[in-house]
Amino acid sequence: MSPRRSLVLLACLWLLASPAQADVTFDSFSCYNAASPCTTPGPTGDFSWTVTPVGTPRAAQCFVVADVGAGTPGDEVVGITYGGAAMGEMAGSPLLVDQATDNGSIYGYFLDNVAAGAQTVAVDVDATGSEKTAFCATMTSAGPALELVDVDTAQGNSATPAVTLSLGSRTSFALVVGFSGQAGQAPNLAPNANWTEQPTTDGGVDFGPANSFAAIYDVIGTTDVVAGYANGSTPDYGLMATAVAEAAAAATGQPSALLLGGVSR
Repeated sequence: MSPRRSLVLLACLWLLASPAQADVTFDSFSCYNAASPCTTPGPTGDFSWTVTPVGTPRAAQCFVVADVGAGTPGDEVVGITYGGAAMGEMAGSPLLVDQATDNGSIYGYFLDNVAAGAQTVAVDVDATGSEKTAFCATMTSAGPALELVDVDTAQGNSATPAVTLSLGSRTSFALVVGFSGQAGQAPNLAPNANWTEQPTTDGGVDFGPANSFAAIYDVIGTTDVVAGYANGSTPDYGLMATAVAEAAAAATGQPSALLLGGVSR
């Protein structure tokens, strides 16, 4: 066999032996709440609930939303564990929404290589001044690891708050969590096109003068995504949006650069 044919044969064998790149897939979404289906706020102190994935999850991202009212928001969450494992706090967390009258905060945490099956998500709080709720999404993948591709946050006063997630042409799952000073239930908040509100289409948590909000993007794709919602007024708001993709080969097994130190504080 000629050297050229040998090289071609070796290249074909390498391609056959190399594992195919697997895409991230949305698995499940749940929320903590004292009432079902997650429409009223939870406690001010420590709390936990059970997450039951649909399939075998690869990673999880969990969020806490707190209503501070007219007070000054502060960092009240010490950390979150998923199945007893400490989650890493995302860069940009906590987002302290400090506007005119309706203030709040959003915390985001991520963990790859999560345990299979139903698991307890526990939120450790060091200040008990504000009502809170929490959301958790699980993702599946046949690949070796998942990581955060982008985390974007914003706050202000707007009828159409939005942030743009930069996916870097990587196949990603996108999610957004929000805090809105809009009074009333979540039907007042309409997600952007091709986004689906979670856990139900009217399932946002009503704090009374304010609401929390969560939605997932319907498309697992590579194009940059605008995350946000619309409502009928211009309340104070906060947004935290994330994109998750298969980890780059060099980063497999390493903490994401979008985690603060890679573990809970």
